[in-house]
Amino acid sequence: MNISVIVAAQDASGTLIACLDSLLAQADELEIIVADASRDDTAVLVAAGYPSVRLIEHPWPCALPHLLGAGIAIAQGDIIAITEAHCVFAPDWSRAVLAAHQHTSPIIGGAVEPGAGLRLTDWALYFADYGQFMLPLAYEGELPGENVSFKRDLLESSQIDFAAAGFWKTFFCQQAVRAGYTLLLDQAIIVRYNRTTGLREMLARRWQHGRCFGAMRPLTPPQRVLFALTGLALPGVLTARLVRRVWAKNRLRSVFIRALPLALLAILAWSAGEWWGTLAGSGNSCNYV
Repeated sequence: MNISVIVAAQDASGTLIACLDSLLAQADELEIIVADASRDDTAVLVAAGYPSVRLIEHPWPCALPHLLGAGIAIAQGDIIAITEAHCVFAPDWSRAVLAAHQHTSPIIGGAVEPGAGLRLTDWALYFADYGQFMLPLAYEGELPGENVSFKRDLLESSQIDFAAAGFWKTFFCQQAVRAGYTLLLDQAIIVRYNRTTGLREMLARRWQHGRCFGAMRPLTPPQRVLFALTGLALPGVLTARLVRRVWAKNRLRSVFIRALPLALLAILAWSAGEWWGTLAGSGNSCNYV
């Protein structure tokens, strides 16, 4: 089996070099596809410095699922992995992916560990989005979008035009589970998270993502009305879940405590966006996921 890796990039020139270098250093030869929608010189960097990497360019703004879908549509690997440009891959990542895919499950995720030099805002976003995927792993029905791979046969059998529709990982995995497939998490498959962001950017992104998610959830009109009435409880539910998941790791507790106030702001931004998206639709928020 061989692996294709789709790297979604949005204004990623500051982190993409480390991401691509870590992929090119793997023991196994990989097909690397960068799907880029940036206002900086990300595309120039890839074209000039990485001739073996396939580059797809989209105009800004372009949602991550549409970048991933464009990459999946041209990928040739037996296994197709998706990630983002701020991730750095462990030296044995490809070997661990190939070993894991000897199992029958066609969908396998791994760990997302914190990188070096994260600021407090970065820690807050890391814990809010990926704290549950910090080692040691405990599967709770979700897989990380930055470190998940799929057998090509499953993607092809879905008969979805990913280039046109985008690849919405959460909804695709939910459909796969309903079809009888099992999702797996493997602790040997590790990437490191190196996203840096300001507070305003973090809150805006969480709002947009939450609104898009709320609009896309397959709810009936009565279910949407019920959510509107109960949505005020969502921040409390998400906060309790976050604390339980991260505290159980028995790691980085002091950092988590310091980052928690900012993580709560991220949760509030997501919750407000999800509530509004459930009631009012996505607007243009899905373009900024």
